[in-house]
Formats: sequence, C-alpha cells, structure tokens
Amino acid sequence: MQESGNLYAEEMPVEESSMLDLDLDFFKEFYQKRAGESIDSLEITLDVLLTNMRLLKDGKCTLAGLLLFGKNPEERRPAFIIKAISFTGNDPAGVLYRDSRDLTGNIARLFLSGMAFLKNNLRMVQGEQGFNSVGCLEIPEVALEEALINAILHRNYFLASNIRLFVFDDRVEIISPGSLPNTLRVETIKHGIHVERNPIMASLVRDIKEIPYRGAGTGIQRIIRACKEAGIRVEFINNEEGEQFKVIFYRDKMV
Repeated sequence: MQESGNLYAEEMPVEESSMLDLDLDFFKEFYQKRAGESIDSLEITLDVLLTNMRLLKDGKCTLAGLLLFGKNPEERRPAFIIKAISFTGNDPAGVLYRDSRDLTGNIARLFLSGMAFLKNNLRMVQGEQGFNSVGCLEIPEVALEEALINAILHRNYFLASNIRLFVFDDRVEIISPGSLPNTLRVETIKHGIHVERNPIMASLVRDIKEIPYRGAGTGIQRIIRACKEAGIRVEFINNEEGEQFKVIFYRDKMV
C-alpha cells in the first residue's frame, strides 16, 4: 500500500500526542510566511487549521505535524533522530572516534544540527582563494545540504531506525532508512526522476526558512554537479535488502 501511494506514514496519528506537543509559535511564523496572513485573522480555530493541513488528526499530532513542528519529537518517536559519528580511521566497526552525538528535534533543528556536525568535522581548504581567506569546505556545502535534507524528508518512516552521519578519514556517509521507493533506481534519480514518499512534509518544508529545499527533484543532479566542479567523487548506493539508501562523498580527491 505504501508503494502504491495509498498509505503514508506521515499521515498516521501519533498515539498519546496532542496539540500541546507542537511549537505553536514556530507554526504561526511558518503560516504567516506561507499564506501571507496571520492565523489570528482566520475565521477557523487553530485545531481546525492544523487538521485541514493534515498536521492533526482526531486531536492527535500526525507524524508530519510532530516532525515538522514538534517541540521535542524524539520524546514520542525516539527512533527518528540522527546518529552522528566522526570516526578515527575508515572502519565503521571501529571503537575510536573524534566526535559522537545524537541529534534531536524537529526537521529544521535536525537539518541545522546535522550541517553543523558535518562542518565541524570536515576541513576547510584554501583552493585558489587568497592567503587570508577562510577557504571552502572540502566537500561542497550545497551537496551536503541536498544529501542531508533528502535523507530527512525522503526516508521511510515506517522503519523505526535513525538517519546516520558517518565521517571517516577517507569519506563521509549519509545513510537514510529505506531503499528508493517504487521503481526508482540510482540511474533514474540522477536524471531528476523522483517519487514523493512523504508528500505532506515535502510540500510544507519548502516554506520553513531554515531549510533550503526546492522540491523540484533536482537535488541529486545538484550534488553531482557540485562534486564534479570540486573534484570530489560521490557515490549513491540503493540497498534494497538492507532497506537503506546511502550517499558517499570521498574526501581524498585522488581516490
């Protein structure tokens, strides 16, 4: 049913949740930007508005509502966090690491804290810039942004698993629960073909100012183009048996 588009995890109500779990100030700011008018000017109540936008159902938060506007979504859905680890060496089974964090919060906070983790654990390179320049991130920032927001928005939320950010000496891996949906393959997404697994979140998140999401299905193409210009090798792995999608950025340009 999920593959046919008749069932979406994001529309399901989260048990024991309520409108009290939502950051209503954050939602009101979002709505003002999206609609160009204040919620206070509407002739319907806030709970009816949230229900109409499929962020509330029968008085409970939908998963989309909780993840987009929740105060602390991890309290209701502890699996939907980001595990971020910067390893010493190149072995994912290694026990030595430089940095390890559990990143929590709504989608905007996950994205911002995920990008902060990556930036803190990657090098700045001078390239052709002047001596006094702070340089550029060794992996193009736009490529990391696209890979991270795709992992958050397009993951399979029927799987009780977390997104993983792994930084190794020779590569960066961004791992999203769930293989590509429907008939999508790595070669098709490289050409801009996409299927929305979580259409409510994808349609609303583009109006959250903290997230640079366009929703045009061209994110993979931007990753490829940015990495090609920077001389970085990037690889996309769709593991159907392991139910995960992985983007690998190789840090050593000679690899």
